[in-house]
Amino acid sequence: MSEYYGGEYFYNDQSKILDFKRYCGLFSNVSVMMHLFSELKLSNKYPEKIITNLTEYKGINVYDFLYDVDITRLDSWKNYDMDATRQFRIGTAVNLYGFGTSRHQIDLSLTSAKMDAYLCPSKLAKNRAEEIIKRFEIDEKNSTFVWWRKTDKTREITWYRPDARYPSIEDVLKLISNDKVIYFQTDDTEIYNEVSKYKNIKLLNILPIDKNNTTGFHILAKSVNVDEFYKTYNQTFEEYLINLLAMTIVASRCKKFVGYPGNISLYVSLLRRSFDNVFFFKNHEEFY
Repeated sequence: MSEYYGGEYFYNDQSKILDFKRYCGLFSNVSVMMHLFSELKLSNKYPEKIITNLTEYKGINVYDFLYDVDITRLDSWKNYDMDATRQFRIGTAVNLYGFGTSRHQIDLSLTSAKMDAYLCPSKLAKNRAEEIIKRFEIDEKNSTFVWWRKTDKTREITWYRPDARYPSIEDVLKLISNDKVIYFQTDDTEIYNEVSKYKNIKLLNILPIDKNNTTGFHILAKSVNVDEFYKTYNQTFEEYLINLLAMTIVASRCKKFVGYPGNISLYVSLLRRSFDNVFFFKNHEEFY
């Protein structure tokens, strides 16, 4: 096993199977895997099957139900420019925001080539996204989607700049003050209660709320067993992750996206394949 950004991986040259093990939340792991795909390409290694062991979610393999590898798209990734791949690997380290520190560092054609091959949302996730759109009557072409939380993220904000402050909900509200149709996703009790005061904001009650409100939901989930999780949230870990991925799909389709400093905001932007109409906070005064 080789170490990579807090995780471990093993690539079998004969079977072309990649085994990946790591802690942290789902999209932190997705960011690391996307980075790892470039690392492997630089050694001419192209997995055709991926097995994950995500320890925060009881060792779940997301390629059993959440993502698919599209072998038909693999040649596009194999043929992708090696110099651009090397530049991505060297110039966009994994960090608080996923990877990189600015949208100008992100080669969207490169990230799309990787995602097309290795991070294809499953039929379950895509169907769940359609169900959510239908249930809440989401008008994607004319709506704003906000994904916001605090919890453990407020402590991470000073990793790169000691004087950085976590953006407030007021910072968010300024960006959406003139928007007529607003959908809001949070797993943070404090944010939920604050936003519920605004009649023009539709809160999406798809994902569970972090009742601890300081640790982050994936850390909270790690502390309970499978039965306790189901009893508390009336869903399995698998159902939770399907809903989580489905929500990113929905967010990516909306006309405007506002996101907190973190992996989900970058992932939604990459799903959009554009940073147009994206307001992705780095801190209280700066955007990604």
